[in-house]
Parts: sequence; C-alpha cells; structure tokens
Amino acid sequence: SRAASMADAAGEDRSAARSLRVPLINYYFSMPLVTDGDNPRPIPELNYTQELERVKEAIADLNVLVRFHTYVATTHNFLSGLSKCVAIHFTGHGIPGSILFEHEHGRSASVTRAAIQEMFASHESKPQVAFISACHSESVRDAFIGAGIPHVIVVDQRSTVLDQASMTFAHQFYRHLLSGDTVRQSFDLAHANVVADQFAQEADKFKLVGDGDHDTAIFPQLEGGSLLDETRPHPDSQCDAVVEHLVGRAKQVQGVYEAFFRSRVVFVVGPRGIGKTQVALKACAYARERYLFDRILFLDLQRLELDDNALLATLGARMGLWVEGSDQASVGAASSLDTFAERARQHLGRSKVLLLLDGVDEWFRHFDNLLSDLVAQLVRRLDRLTIVITAVRDDSRVAHARRVNVPPLAPEDAAALFTKRSRRCLENNELYIDVDPDTGLSPLLAFARSTFMGAMRGNPRVIETIAGKMCECESIITSQTEFEEEIIPQAVREVSDELAREPSLRRVSTESPRFSMDVVGGQLRSNRGSTRESQTRGLQTIDADHRRLDEAWNKALQHALGENSVQLGPTGQQLVPFSYCERHIITMYRELLGEVASTRPLTQEHLSFLRTTRQWGGAARDSFLMPHVNGGYVSYQSLNNFGLWFLGMLRVIKLTGLWEPWGNGEIQRIQGFITRMDAETLLSGSAPGSFLIRVSSEMDPMLVVSHVVAPSTYSHSLVWELGGCFETQVGDLNTRHETLAALLDSMPHLLWFYPHTAKNMVLL
Repeated sequence: SRAASMADAAGEDRSAARSLRVPLINYYFSMPLVTDGDNPRPIPELNYTQELERVKEAIADLNVLVRFHTYVATTHNFLSGLSKCVAIHFTGHGIPGSILFEHEHGRSASVTRAAIQEMFASHESKPQVAFISACHSESVRDAFIGAGIPHVIVVDQRSTVLDQASMTFAHQFYRHLLSGDTVRQSFDLAHANVVADQFAQEADKFKLVGDGDHDTAIFPQLEGGSLLDETRPHPDSQCDAVVEHLVGRAKQVQGVYEAFFRSRVVFVVGPRGIGKTQVALKACAYARERYLFDRILFLDLQRLELDDNALLATLGARMGLWVEGSDQASVGAASSLDTFAERARQHLGRSKVLLLLDGVDEWFRHFDNLLSDLVAQLVRRLDRLTIVITAVRDDSRVAHARRVNVPPLAPEDAAALFTKRSRRCLENNELYIDVDPDTGLSPLLAFARSTFMGAMRGNPRVIETIAGKMCECESIITSQTEFEEEIIPQAVREVSDELAREPSLRRVSTESPRFSMDVVGGQLRSNRGSTRESQTRGLQTIDADHRRLDEAWNKALQHALGENSVQLGPTGQQLVPFSYCERHIITMYRELLGEVASTRPLTQEHLSFLRTTRQWGGAARDSFLMPHVNGGYVSYQSLNNFGLWFLGMLRVIKLTGLWEPWGNGEIQRIQGFITRMDAETLLSGSAPGSFLIRVSSEMDPMLVVSHVVAPSTYSHSLVWELGGCFETQVGDLNTRHETLAALLDSMPHLLWFYPHTAKNMVLL
C-alpha cells in the first residue's frame, strides 16, 4: 500500500541519517608490484592484509558502532573516500618526500607533499586523525598538517619500519582511541605495547604531530554496536590459494596484470616447475583485489581426462551453465563449440570474466584445433572475457595473444626461496659454502653464488624439493658432492627431461685462494685455522644432542596422550597437565647442558617463567594456549610449540658458554628465565651502563641484553645466533662475533654485569 511504502521510505531515511552520524574510518593500502618508469624495479611486498585484520579486530572487540571502509590507495579512491570520514589510515611504502600510491597496471605512483595538499584542498570536511604507516612518512607531515588535520601519526623521515611493529602500533592505537582515550594516551599506549614486544627501537620511530590538542578524546563515548564494514565485496573466484609472498616474481606478475588491459588472451610460458601457475594465480588475486573483473574462473587441465567432452562438461560447470556430472552437462558437452560459446554468452551476459586455463600442454599436443578454436569462439562471443593460459611453450594457433615469459629465478631470489622453504635453519658456514666470509658478501649473496644453488638452475620446484630434504641433511658442506652430482640432477630430471639435457654445471673452485673447504674423514677443513674448525665440531655435537632430545620430546608427547591424566577440552582436544611436562622439561635441560645444569639447576621461578611464556602459542603467540590460562593443562599442539622453542633455546644457551655462574657463584653472566619487568626491577638503582642478559619469552630462540641507559630508563636489545655466531643490532647496523663474550666486549655502552662487576673481569 501507499502508506506502507511511505513508512518504508521514512525508515530508510532514518537509517541513512543514523549511518551518517556513525563515525567512519577509511583504510587505504598501497601495494604496487613495480616502480614506474622505463626500467621498473620490484617493490618489496608488505603484509598489509594482516595489519588490516588486526585493525578491524581491535575495533570489533570494543563492541562499538563504527563504519569502516577499505580502499586501494589510488588518487581517485583517496579523493572519493575523504568525505565525512573521521580518520584515515594509509599503509604502504614511502620514500623521502613522497608516499607511494598505486598507478594503473600495477605500477607505483609517487605522491608528493604538494599533491597531497592539492587533494585535500577540494574537500571542506577534513579527518581528525591521519595515520600514515609508511617508511619516511614524516617527510610529508606538513602536507597533512597544512590541510587542517589536527592529529597526524608518521614514521621518522630517516627511517624504515618493520611490518610487525607497524601492525602492533596500529592495532593498539585504534583500540585505545575508539575506547575513549585521548589521542596522546592512545599513542603512548601503542608505543608502550610495541616496546613490550621487544621492538623498542621501532617504537621510537613513530611520531605524533599536528596542531591539534592531542589531549582530546576524538571518540569520548561511542554508541554500542558492532563494526559496520562497508568495503565493497570482492568478486567470486574459483582460483586456488596463492603463495602469500611469491619470491622474485613481481615483474612477471605485473606483466600478466598489465596484459589484462591490453589483450583478451594472455599466455604465461616457461619451463616445467618454473612457477607459471603461481604467477598467473598471483596476477588473478591482484586483479580481484582491485575489482578488475566480476568473476574469476579456474580450470586445471592437468587434472582433467584428455577427452573433448570432459573439457566442455567441466568448463561449462565452472561457468555455471550446468551442474558438473549431470545429464545436462553430458548433453551440453556434446554440442558444437559455436553452441557452447553462445550458451556461455547468454549465461554470463555483460559480466566481466577472467578465465584461467592452467597446464594446457597435453591438450595442445592432442587437441590443438579443439582448444584453439574454443578459445577463439569464447573470445569472439564474450566481448568482456579475458583468458589466461599457462603452458611450457605457446604451440597454439590463437591470434593476437600476449605472452609473458617466466624465466629462472635470479640467483639471489633463488637463494632467498631456498632459505624460506628449508626444513631447518641453515648454519652460517653452509651459506658461505663456496665463498670466504671475509670477502664482505652477505650470507644470502654468498649462498646465491654457490655451485650448490647454481645446480638448481633457478627452478622453484627443484629448489623447493631440495629444501625439503634439509631435515635429513646434517650439513650441506658434508653432503655437497652428493647433492650436486646425484640428488639435484635427479630432481631436475623429475621436473623436466628437457632441463636435464642442458649442459651440466661444472664444479668450480672458490675465487679466493685464502679460503677453501673440503671434507676429509667427515671433518670440515679450512685454511683459516683450527679455531673455526673446533667451533664447527662443537656445533655438530650440540646439534646431534638437539636432534636426540627432539626425538625424546616427541616420544614424551605421544606417551602423555596415553596417560590417564589426559582430559578433553571444550572442543574435544586432548589436554595434558603441566606437571607432567615439568619432568620432561627438567630432563631436557639436564641432558643438553650436562654438568652446567648440576651447578645451575632449574628452579620453581624458572618453571613459572616457562609456564607463562607465549611460546606455547606457536608463531601466533596465542595466549589462550598457555598452561596458566587453561587451568594448568596444555594441548598436544601447544606442547609441540613449546618443545620446538625450548630445545632451540637450550641450544643457544649452550653455545654461549656463559650459563655457568662466575666467580663464587655470585655473578650470573646470563640471568636466564626472567621477564622484562623482572629485569628492570633488578636493574633499578644500578648505574648507567649496568646490564644483564636474559632469555626472550616472546621471540624465537633469542637472548635479550637489558641495560640501564639513564636512571629509570632501560633499553632491551635482541641477540640472535646464526651459524654458531652471535649478532645484534647497534644503531642501524648489525654487529656480529664468533662468541657471545666477544660480542658483549665489542659494545662499549655495556660496562658492568649486574649488579656491579666490571664487564672485562667477568668475560676474562
């Protein structure tokens, strides 16, 4: 009725008016693939999706009514999203004097201070807060302040900033800002949380600027409700999940993405195992996130029976013409290509569709005419269809297609992929397998130049196959000849007979005569002297103990699940009491540290620390998996998480050679299992330069040097072990030494071991 229609319209008006009163936060992200210009360079990939989720999570947890909109950071999106928003958040890359937006075709667009001011000049309403989470963004602060934004958060203009620190800062800032805290309080609390996450230097890079009163609460009392995510839904996609960070393929992904704008048919070609499918999938995901298509269809022809009817039946089902396996599919697949294409046109209409046909080589070999004609018919009938085809070579008769070649990975990218996929952490001497460390090359570049990496020919599938064998290989050095002459060539042959027929690489000697390695009688030899040889033997002994205890820990876990003390959690998972774990923790400690463990046994204080470490939560540091949160019980998964960390930590402790107390037992050269707060309590009242060493409860097996900078001011620096050496960051540079004692000796700001004993005396 007319009255009902009027009532509905009035209701919609009230809803719209209420929506306008609800505060709006605009989140802009920029992830161009390459730089702009004649010689584009790859741009490092940021983990912006995790930061976005953490910001939304912070808002959702508050149960307040807030509107939220996510945009790709282009000039058009930025201008269209400025109206009526209270806060804007930008995450992306920055360079001195500019932040990087996205330009067309996946390239970067440098946005200068002047351009930012011009964008804001056309809008009367201005946001109250601007969070510019980009390296060097302080260099454009004046553009936002000059535009009239009272509260601006930027990153120091001389600095880059770590992804993890940015995520934590943003999560905590919005959490406190939207709960009613002032801008300054929210900033300070976010800063404190980043410091608490062992990123003190990163926390200091964030700056709060602007002409507004930062002691003002922007959201003093928000209406109760839930997060209203107004982001446009992404189009449907049938594609398989893509590798989150595709190493060394930014240029090829950008080439495919740019081809979407220039051609209706795109071939992605390259040898088997080279990563064609991942490049195509990444380009499809990138296009989906930017709303380039309405639908994305995917068909893996390698898994399909070589039969023309099967091809049309399956493709028709993916297009939604019929249900796969139905009688209708059988009838439709038997029709002519012309009829099939016309039916697809009628069903898909004016939708903009992307179709990925993966692995077509066998089909072109056996059904060249069929597949080529099918592609031609579909492109002719559906004028908004784009087809991407992956193949070893383009043997088709498809006209006007663009081709993107996927070459072998560059040596440094190949080395980076290997270290990422390796089933264990490679030792430093393995990375310098063919190069003298004194040459000044970084470990990754040295590894990239090795004949070991060269034998894999930059083929990602071969690299991942060999990296997966590292858990069975104690050292690349002792197995180098076997890998280069047998294992790697076999992996190459399995990927492609064509690759194996290429001339094999000859083993070349190292360029520097000052350093050569060979294996004699199972021992590493080097002309650099016996110190490093002795250290390597020590490493091998420790790692053998580590592997033995790793097996013992796994057996203990299996045994724990068979005990009567096991309980079932709320989701049916098996839970083991922490008291059971204590026995095995103490056993591992004694067996790996040996005599040192008898002079310094684990105490109840140590066990309390271990009970509350976030390492029970694995990589996510999930606090809900800690024993003290679950009534003293832990799950099998959390036991496994803890065991991996604890065994690694014991290995690092043994390598330090400083675990045993010094003197008459009065000085603990490593305080050990204490928290950050405990460390600062111990150091309170100590003179500047006093320090102690403790175990990090947050980071993967690392130590922390806590020292007094000034009265009531403390610094906490991470120390990590790599290849038996110890490394830390001093200023913007990393410093590295073969022993922890040498590393500490090289740090002039560290003067006294806690409580007040000269460092040089203790290290002697």
